[in-house]
Amino acid sequence: MELIVIGVIAYVLSIIIGTAVATDKGRGAEGFVLTLLLGCIGLIIVFTLPSRKTQTTDAKFQQQHNLLLQTQQAQLLAMQQMQRQSQTAPVAIPAPPQAEQKYRIASDGMELGEMTVSTVKLLLKSGKLAGTDMYFDPGANDWKPLGGEDSVATERKYRVMSNGTSLGEMPISTILRLTQSGKLTEHDCYYDPDTEEWKLLGELTNAQRESIASKA
Repeated sequence: MELIVIGVIAYVLSIIIGTAVATDKGRGAEGFVLTLLLGCIGLIIVFTLPSRKTQTTDAKFQQQHNLLLQTQQAQLLAMQQMQRQSQTAPVAIPAPPQAEQKYRIASDGMELGEMTVSTVKLLLKSGKLAGTDMYFDPGANDWKPLGGEDSVATERKYRVMSNGTSLGEMPISTILRLTQSGKLTEHDCYYDPDTEEWKLLGELTNAQRESIASKA
């Protein structure tokens, strides 16, 4: 009688333990059936069963690893493509800045040599040059006073654009010189601050030449 009771207790414990162990492995139904049918032998089989949770975790890890590997390969391919494009793409070389024109300056009948417009303005401001001092205008082929209305020290500047590239501000004398040398054309543009519009450079240069001719 005692053996029967012990056997029943062992059988029930096998079902409980087997079901718990199998559930922890993700095989709860299998563990219950095995221990229900085989008792202690089924419990031994449950302990040897592989865990489905581990298999699922391994599958997820492998999937994440594969995704990370594909992402890295895509990034590497994109970097290689960018490097090839940078090697084959033409390099834009900026246009060199236009050198500031120099003018011959004379003071008290003595020629002081060539000076840039910025230097002339600085000397006028400091009082080392006066408005009655002279500069040689190559466009008019004549000496003019630095304090005149059309002097290089007071002449108006215009924003100039050539072939879609801004060349900055230039005085009219520089614009005329570059037009005569062919570095600027009448089809280039300048910004007219009076009308706040871009216009053809030919309008400005023609008007300036007519003004010079009328004063001659």
